[in-house]
Amino acid sequence: GGVGGRPNKPDERLVRSDGDLNTVEAARGETNPFVTAPEPCGAPTWHPDGDRVAYIRDGTLWVHHVDGPVRGLTADTDFGPAADLFGPTPLMWDPAGDHLAVVVETAHESLGVAVYDAAEGTLAWADTPDYGDGFFMADFAWVGDGHLVYAQDATTGDERVYRSVRLTEDDGGVAIASDSVDGLLLPHSPVGHESGQLALVSARTGYRHVY
Repeated sequence: GGVGGRPNKPDERLVRSDGDLNTVEAARGETNPFVTAPEPCGAPTWHPDGDRVAYIRDGTLWVHHVDGPVRGLTADTDFGPAADLFGPTPLMWDPAGDHLAVVVETAHESLGVAVYDAAEGTLAWADTPDYGDGFFMADFAWVGDGHLVYAQDATTGDERVYRSVRLTEDDGGVAIASDSVDGLLLPHSPVGHESGQLALVSARTGYRHVY
């Protein structure tokens, strides 16, 4: 299936086929292999400059440059990129292209979020609760360079807390909003902007509205 057009080169797309990644140049009708490996590539996403692609393969986060160099982002941790859940594992560059955020699965059978410094190849920040903590990662969105908003759901499924973290300023996420319903929260992705505005869906009145 199609992954998306290459930034700054709209005629070129990245296509995932049987777990491999191919580039397709529409103008010339050419298809070329980009990543061919025994293990399938998941959640591929273009860097904002269009010069590299991040993807998950064999439990590792990889950054693959169009001109050839490939780098694995590793850390001495007890977690790694989560396997596909209800869809592709969330993986996203920040607007500046300096950091990669990804949903991770911990050794404690819980979901968290981790951010990697793409240039250094190191872990920059993570929030990885134990399952016994009573909550887990829901979804995230970059709202500016190095500024992440993410949601944590209670394991009971009826409470959600939205948290904000600036990688250069905050040691941990700061709670900015919360939501609870008499029933189960429906999954959705928060939408934010560097201006400081955040949009989210809530059914606190009994009906779903955008706030």
